Amino acid sequence: MQAYIDFFYLTQESTPSYIEPSPQLVKEYQLNKRVKQKYSQTEDNLLALRDSLIQAELCWRDHDSKNCFKTYLLVAEIFEQLNDWETASYFHKRCLDISIEFKYIEGEAKSYKGLGIC
Repeated sequence: MQAYIDFFYLTQESTPSYIEPSPQLVKEYQLNKRVKQKYSQTEDNLLALRDSLIQAELCWRDHDSKNCFKTYLLVAEIFEQLNDWETASYFHKRCLDISIEFKYIEGEAKSYKGLGIC
């Protein structure tokens, strides 16, 4: 169910996140130092995104923490490349939650690194 909720928010260009952009990031956007690009909503991209979100949720249900983590990390990296730091941080936070839940220490470290970059 969460995969479909995330997919809805992403395709409606809103971030399902409680992580707010920092004042510095808002300033940089306003000064056009960083241009936030839109996710290209082609049929292939949307199907790939949908499949990734569903795969991550299925892995989570099956307690396959490493594959779940890896899938959410790939989604986060897509949004990092677009300079969409809020959405990327949402998925890094997801990675962190999964890592903590399944006691995946390496994933926890990677999640903190991703959040720090965002």
